[in-house]
Amino acid sequence: MTMEQMKAMADRRAAPLLEKLIANPTDVKALSQLGALYSSAHQFPQSAEYYRKALESDPKNLGTRTQLASSLYYAGRCG
Repeated sequence: MTMEQMKAMADRRAAPLLEKLIANPTDVKALSQLGALYSSAHQFPQSAEYYRKALESDPKNLGTRTQLASSLYYAGRCG
């Protein structure tokens, strides 16, 4: 599977979660799920974006902070 195909699949799977965010843009669970979804599809910049938004709503969440760091690392944005 190509990276483009992986992104397309992640975008399709993200649609219901994005609908949830329309009603509640600070839904930490939905934002974290989107981060995980894009991370599993190797779309690390998008993953980091959603983890960052989740941290804005729940800044003390260590798990989300760790996932953000991993996404940034794999996206080449650390160091």
